[in-house]
Amino acid sequence: MSKIGCVALALLLVGCDRAQTFAPIEPATPINFDSYSNYELVIGPDWNAVHFSTTAVIGQDGGRLALGFHELIVPAQAVQRPTVFRMTAKPGLHVVLDLTATDRVSGEPVTKFPRPLELRMSYRFLPLARAQQDRLVVLWLKDDATTGELVPVPTVVSPLQNHISGTITHFSQYAMGMN
Repeated sequence: MSKIGCVALALLLVGCDRAQTFAPIEPATPINFDSYSNYELVIGPDWNAVHFSTTAVIGQDGGRLALGFHELIVPAQAVQRPTVFRMTAKPGLHVVLDLTATDRVSGEPVTKFPRPLELRMSYRFLPLARAQQDRLVVLWLKDDATTGELVPVPTVVSPLQNHISGTITHFSQYAMGMN
């Protein structure tokens, strides 16, 4: 075996107990069954824990953060220091985005911005008639829940791009709704 091969093998053997896991390993969940006539339906895991998210570090010059066809545009001077922006979406009946930001230096949450940000929410894959598209609006979920108070934010519908754009000045959960 070559010297490089021996070093690689040694590192592999020594480093195995120090390897970092990139995603938490969930314990196995028992399978549940529901009976209907002669058949049983298998009930899968709790999908509420599933989510999709993306992060980007954005500084004074501004920038963009995209999750699928959804996008957050941060203008210049909206933050004074490098800030970690995160956009999270959960699969489900509603189009809901959870937005968070953390000052990279202090670790403190950033929830308000001196310059308005633009949140674009895509309706590209929703079966909407043109009249329904014109009624779409970005909603702030005031109580961070679809069952709480829904507050509309200034919204522009862009039919050619299949998205709506909302002007936001703070972070919370936002949803796509219809007036």
